Amino acid sequence: MKLSDRTKNNYRVELTKLSAKFGKVPFVVWNDQRMRADVMAWRSELASKPRTADKAIVMLGTVLSWSMTEGLITRNVATGIPMLYKPDRAAIIWTEADWTAIQPHCSTELWQ
Repeated sequence: MKLSDRTKNNYRVELTKLSAKFGKVPFVVWNDQRMRADVMAWRSELASKPRTADKAIVMLGTVLSWSMTEGLITRNVATGIPMLYKPDRAAIIWTEADWTAIQPHCSTELWQ
């Protein structure tokens, strides 16, 4: 799978954060369930920006999943960590008033 330049850049940013925080942690330490507490504490440090915190945890989970596949670790302590960001899509849901306002500008075919 070929990744876009933007995706590669986003990954680089997240991997740099991971490296700064956990880059010196030996693989064997990730097998200890107590590492989850360290991960949760890190997420709490980032919690003032929920989407940023979530992206960091997802990237950590991806790296740990890869490490499991490669046989470097036996568990992924990032699995099941709940996301902090709760999107509010209420502003993009069309109300009856929105539909009424746009109807005069739509063709009959589009409206059906």
